Amino acid sequence: MRIIRQPRRHILLNDLNKSFFANSTGISLLKQSTDTQRDRKVDYGSTTAKLGNRINSCIFRGKQIFDMNTFPRNEEFETIISRSPPIKFNPTNQEIIIMCYEIIKEDFEDIPLKEKIAVVEFLERNVSEATKNFDLRKLKWIMDIYRMCGSINDEFKSMASDLLEVDKTKELVLELSKGMKTIKEQEKEFLQETKMSRATFYSLRNELGLTHFYKRAL
Repeated sequence: MRIIRQPRRHILLNDLNKSFFANSTGISLLKQSTDTQRDRKVDYGSTTAKLGNRINSCIFRGKQIFDMNTFPRNEEFETIISRSPPIKFNPTNQEIIIMCYEIIKEDFEDIPLKEKIAVVEFLERNVSEATKNFDLRKLKWIMDIYRMCGSINDEFKSMASDLLEVDKTKELVLELSKGMKTIKEQEKEFLQETKMSRATFYSLRNELGLTHFYKRAL
């Protein structure tokens, strides 16, 4: 969970996974904290002695963002979804890089900001839309590698590059799009090099956000 601080209010960013959905206490807390009232009483009822003298209830007035790859389709969770309508969020890799620059302003406090910026600049140079499975979790892993290596040295570059696996087929489509060839010429070269179908070529172009206009030499 991350707390996003804004003037006079807090926003909780919750990264929910499948194990959380099976936790009845967690679901109960979500129901209470997403109630439609302005002042929402959240009561953590527990008989465990581990809580000691800590409070077990509070008034919650903040906002929440739930980061979920999926969510259960059942009556229990439907109440929460009805109060927090889902929005599909599918950022491009370059948009994720922009978010990384924002995240490092507050996270990874043991690393100087100048060094954190250098790490994200490394990512920016080495990540394209052809990079496989690039998400915000990779930022944490890359920062862990940086802590271990101590600088952006050859060891860091080698280990970080292993995490930034490239989809070679997408990379080819990107490289072809940067030249002066028409789309038909790009398509022909793609088919020759990959032995894949014409439909695959145009599907990958669509995934990469490339236009279907012809490129002509000026």
